[in-house]
Amino acid sequence: MSADDLIAGLAERLQETQEDANLEGWAMAAVLVPLVKHQGEWRLVFTRRSEDLTHHAGEISFPGGRIDEGETPAQAAVRETHEELAVPPQTVELIGRLPSVPTRVSGYLIEPWVGLIESNEFDPNPAEIAEVIEISLETITGPGVERVQKFIRGGGVYESFAYDIGPNIIWGATGRIVRNLIELLPEPKQVIS
Repeated sequence: MSADDLIAGLAERLQETQEDANLEGWAMAAVLVPLVKHQGEWRLVFTRRSEDLTHHAGEISFPGGRIDEGETPAQAAVRETHEELAVPPQTVELIGRLPSVPTRVSGYLIEPWVGLIESNEFDPNPAEIAEVIEISLETITGPGVERVQKFIRGGGVYESFAYDIGPNIIWGATGRIVRNLIELLPEPKQVIS
């Protein structure tokens, strides 16, 4: 399966994603799950949050944040990506949404939108972003990358999917979003560039 066929299959499966049953009681946030084609392969784009931030400092995440009043989740995901990485909104092609992911401790419900972006030339906002990390779909779906991690937050012990890629560990809500994406990939182990 070619890399482009893989993305076409993903886009088709994303169109089948159902709305979330109950959104009441949650603070709403949105993230973009950016995919960029570089050197013939599709890569996920992550950010490492600045160590100076109050919440989730130093963690790996997708660009995103709280949904502003009058804004749709998709608009918020694109706006936040522009603010964090200087990706022009008109260069983002949204292909669908993944199931929303709750953050148990902070009380947010995150709506992830998958978007294709034209270029991997980023200008990260240093107040929010310490580093941009690109990981190929082939790497993140490879053997020995995924595991289940336990962590303690707010006095509770939780489990989350985690992805070990070199010195980077993707876990928590971002790990759950990655897992939801991988489950929708057609034949993810057969990605070729």
